[in-house]
Amino acid sequence: MFLSMIVTLSLSLLIGCGSTSMLVPVTRPAEINLKGYNKIAVGTITGRAGQDLADDLLNALVNSGRFEVLDRQHLNDLLREQDLTRAGYADSVHGGKVGGLVGAAVMVAGRVTIYKYEEKMKRDPSVDKNGHKHVSNTRYGTATISSNLQLTNIATGRVITSKRFDRTAEAKTYGHDREPDRIDPDGLLASAREIVASDFMKKIAPYREMVRVSLLKDSDIPEFEEGIGLAERGEWERAAEVFKSVTVTHPGSDKAFYNFGVALEYSYLFPEALEALQKAYRLNADDDYQKEMSNVRRMESEQKRLEEQG
Repeated sequence: MFLSMIVTLSLSLLIGCGSTSMLVPVTRPAEINLKGYNKIAVGTITGRAGQDLADDLLNALVNSGRFEVLDRQHLNDLLREQDLTRAGYADSVHGGKVGGLVGAAVMVAGRVTIYKYEEKMKRDPSVDKNGHKHVSNTRYGTATISSNLQLTNIATGRVITSKRFDRTAEAKTYGHDREPDRIDPDGLLASAREIVASDFMKKIAPYREMVRVSLLKDSDIPEFEEGIGLAERGEWERAAEVFKSVTVTHPGSDKAFYNFGVALEYSYLFPEALEALQKAYRLNADDDYQKEMSNVRRMESEQKRLEEQG
């Protein structure tokens, strides 16, 4: 009976003093700043499936809505009319003329060096309690693509960035006492190309990703539930107000200051968020509090970069 009471009490403490997490959308800055370049074209990508990768990049650029995407054939026709293609329109002599025709524009081009699909099978034999033999079969498929992509200023020919992308896409199927279903190699290779296109877009344009954010609970502080509910609805400023009031009524609660700091962080009030988290850490030197302070500094730096990128 006594042991049962201890177990019950321990469980109630864990439930009452746990945490809750939620996925929150965060906008990340591009790796490079292309502010001032409002047009982009997809040039030639050589190698196996190079044209397919070019099409994937074109679709990603159009869907981003970040740039005016130039039709490459139209661009070449325009330059040909001005007799610039033979001259090498990206040289220093003709660069100004090209800039006047197309404006501030860049072109992505490159080469696919590896493009392959590989497959292997794993068989796990077993014997059931009746002595019957069985085999569990697993088919593994891996699509691999390696490509070198570079971004060039069309007017000057200056290479703005160049990067190698090594990406894979994987799939597996199962079969118990039978052959596993086939894996579509073309579909998996297409997935690998899409990963390259997505990663390239992150290099040149701000992007949104979902991050997991945790807030702390305490059965002794029911006001936390209201603040957490507001945060789950994305109302971070209102959540911050609730958590701030808790820091007044419970000035010794490190959890209150932590939740207040997180709410300020996702309200983009970074100096205030750091101050609240530092108070939480002084009350309780928890490693998670220190990690959250580092995250605030990262987000503040990223926000400045986003503002620079327009």
